Amino acid sequence: MFPNMPEVHARFRAARSLTLVLLAGSMLLASASHTAAQAPKDPPAHEPFDLSYMNPKGTHALVGFRPAALLAQPGMEALAKSLRVQAAAFLNGQDHKIPDGVTLADIDQVVADMQLQVSASGEKGKRSIQAGSGHLMVRMKKDVDWPAILQSLFGDVEMKTQDAHVVYLVKSPMGGPFPLPLYAVDARTLVLVQKDGERFVIPTPKAKDMGPSWKHVERCAVAQAFDNRDGYWTRTLGPEVKEFTGMAEVLKSADTICLGVNFEGGINGHVFVDAKNEPSAEACVGGIALLGKFTTGKMEEKQKTADPVAMRLTAELLKSAAVTREGTRVSVKGNCSVKLAELLEAMK
Repeated sequence: MFPNMPEVHARFRAARSLTLVLLAGSMLLASASHTAAQAPKDPPAHEPFDLSYMNPKGTHALVGFRPAALLAQPGMEALAKSLRVQAAAFLNGQDHKIPDGVTLADIDQVVADMQLQVSASGEKGKRSIQAGSGHLMVRMKKDVDWPAILQSLFGDVEMKTQDAHVVYLVKSPMGGPFPLPLYAVDARTLVLVQKDGERFVIPTPKAKDMGPSWKHVERCAVAQAFDNRDGYWTRTLGPEVKEFTGMAEVLKSADTICLGVNFEGGINGHVFVDAKNEPSAEACVGGIALLGKFTTGKMEEKQKTADPVAMRLTAELLKSAAVTREGTRVSVKGNCSVKLAELLEAMK
């Protein structure tokens, strides 16, 4: 599902740049907590992200995050209150409201695929990019009344019954003129479903394989994975990251890339690149080294104008980053003392 977006626009470039910086920076730098003299705290044991409802064939990237875990981090109370006020104002403007007895802290995990469509004519300034998601799963920490929640959030809810399955059709700005079809798998789990002709495709659990390193990040607070085994990201994202020296080499070398981030004591994370073969793994290490030099150069250029939190985060990640290679797997981990609340406040 791709929302209508202008051909060339600063807001998308900003969002795209943030995504690329997160990927490039976290790959090179990872992220974490404390100074080099202190080890990150052990994160809580979360349930693995559930990939059962992602398209096994068509998903090339996905992201999972845990709202309850993120909002429980130190300093997040003010942000949680602000988000609730903004959400209430937005919904009130549409004659809707926040559901009674449910908050963002009741959401255990959200998993969505990430789709990118690039149309390039070859002429300067004629490239158009659309980003969106076609699969979504929301899991609550407790049983909820899904029809009541959807009616509160979206107003009128149309119900369609297909083979004893009830699909809820809701209208939302992110869905454009078409209603979003949602299916409650159980009292905790809601998924976005697709249509095949006139029939809804009712999901059956079949976990998407995001590569051998996914198991190392699936219990993190935030996890992201890219499947490049068919060269999809080399073709679509490769041309978009030329400005990030070394990033294209990393993409070209990778079969899959998995990133996991936790926030205990700071921002701490680990990136795994499973390369196509050992020469590709060596090329990946070289690309990461180039990316490190590129990032250092950009820091020197921006040190007088950049946000101090971003500069501190980048500097500490660069200092702590450790790159290792075992056969075809390249891993990067690092740490910084920046707290999640600090980072989000700086990004406002």
